[in-house]
Amino acid sequence: MKKMESSVKRSVKLFGQFFKLGCFTFGGGWSIVAQMQKRYVEKEGRLTSEDLLDMTSVGRSLPGTMIGNVAFLFGYHEARVLGGIACVIGMIMPPMLVLTVITY
Repeated sequence: MKKMESSVKRSVKLFGQFFKLGCFTFGGGWSIVAQMQKRYVEKEGRLTSEDLLDMTSVGRSLPGTMIGNVAFLFGYHEARVLGGIACVIGMIMPPMLVLTVITY
């Protein structure tokens, strides 16, 4: 049970971090990967450059958007499936909200 709680807490933090990335990173998937490199590799040391390169390579080869796949893979690396889902939803929510307001 304790492991599940830590996964949930970690997923909530990941959601917030990727929500922020979705709000303030412009230029598509590669600019988000650059921000991930800066934060998670250089600043926090949670990933190595090789890990991020592997995630990016796999994300490009899977169907769907590259950055959605990379976000899921990073979230899975940090907090399993719940973390992956949290990262993807956190990243797509800001542009979805903006587009919803504009179309309304």
